[in-house]
Amino acid sequence: MTKKNKTKKNKTKNNKTKNNKTKTKDISYYNKVPQLLEVNGYKLLILPRKSKVTLVECMLFGGYYFEKKETSGISHLLEHVLTDAWKKCKLKSCSVFWEKYGVKSNAHTSISTNRYWIKGMSAFFDNMLEYIVETMINPKFTESDVKREKNAVENELNQYLNKPSWKLHDKVCKELHTVEGMQYANDEQQQLNILKTITKKKLLVHFNEFYTKNNMLFIISTGLDKEKIIRKFKSLTNKEKKVPACSFKIAKSGCFQNNKKIVYISEPQAKNTDICICFPLELYINEKYYYHLDMVSSIVSGDLTSLILSVLRKKLNLVYGASCFSITNMCGTVVYISVSTLDKNIKKVIENIFEICKLYSKKIISTNKLLQVKRKYKMGIYQANLNSVKSVRNFYANQFLYQLNNKDRKVVTLNEKIKKVSSLTKEKTRQIIKKIFDTKNCLIVYQGKKKIQFDMNKI
Repeated sequence: MTKKNKTKKNKTKNNKTKNNKTKTKDISYYNKVPQLLEVNGYKLLILPRKSKVTLVECMLFGGYYFEKKETSGISHLLEHVLTDAWKKCKLKSCSVFWEKYGVKSNAHTSISTNRYWIKGMSAFFDNMLEYIVETMINPKFTESDVKREKNAVENELNQYLNKPSWKLHDKVCKELHTVEGMQYANDEQQQLNILKTITKKKLLVHFNEFYTKNNMLFIISTGLDKEKIIRKFKSLTNKEKKVPACSFKIAKSGCFQNNKKIVYISEPQAKNTDICICFPLELYINEKYYYHLDMVSSIVSGDLTSLILSVLRKKLNLVYGASCFSITNMCGTVVYISVSTLDKNIKKVIENIFEICKLYSKKIISTNKLLQVKRKYKMGIYQANLNSVKSVRNFYANQFLYQLNNKDRKVVTLNEKIKKVSSLTKEKTRQIIKKIFDTKNCLIVYQGKKKIQFDMNKI
């Protein structure tokens, strides 16, 4: 009797397990981490999707990271030039060439990366792949192409300079980073000055130095046959001679100044004072606590029930809003708190932010707050189109790029990430808040009409 009941119980348990596994598979990006291929020395990541749309992309280490003060902005100009540097576009422009295909394409330069991508119907895959590969490996551009794009970049930089906030962003980079290129990443005035001096020759030198095999990750998200993709990619890269590695070494640590400092920027016409508080951390992609950064950031300052806004807005009426977010790259992680307030409330706002962080580095959050952030995260997953070529790319791209040349990569599937996120507890949240908001390495930059007397030793 006991044995029989036990068997039934096990069957029921097994059925539940199977059902749970089925449900998990329904929301996952694969059961296993996709394989990173190496074809002719280039890293290739193929992300299969049941889709008639294909996304082809190349991501690179670089951006402003590889620059110096005297070359600041050269990566941004090169990004503009390369998007139109395919030999098949030479009779027209690439935008005119692609018009009838109905594709979407763009390029981006950030503080640590460059990204080039094109997305369209899979029927046009051959052309899309050829466009990305050839512009990344063997671009064709002229002095007139450079002159045209210099005008575009000049207009873009002037748009940023029209906004007084550029000074705040620039000062944050200068005071936060040790790497020279990163220090000037938001100095649009310096980039505008350098822009005038950049020639085709200088762009080619920069391209040949940094667009190397060990800096590049090609990503293809598609419903097309994998073997066909590899054959085509191999054919396009087979004859190209390219330097395997650049001479500039990427430092995994030492990118941050780690100073405890407050910096004031005068802005006589400002109506409010804008405040940015930065906490640099040696926390890298997929390390302990990495998976919980976004959730803990939203607990600290997300909606009106977040720790900061429940006090600064609802209780004290000092601010309209505040944000807390993190950025992780090969240097580590920076957690930012951004807020704006009336001049008379600057000191009070800063003091309260640190008091709140200090309080919750010792005190656990409520059960409701923990449930809220977990359920919001899951709701975001359920609302996303998990079969889109863009969503799978967004999930895996940075995981692979920032570990591109690591022997032992820590890459997770969506199911694994959900498990890690679900493991967040009230005690773990307290530990993460304590780790993040370490005032030994804290930078405060504020911009407005009024300068305050603030003792950093008191926080």
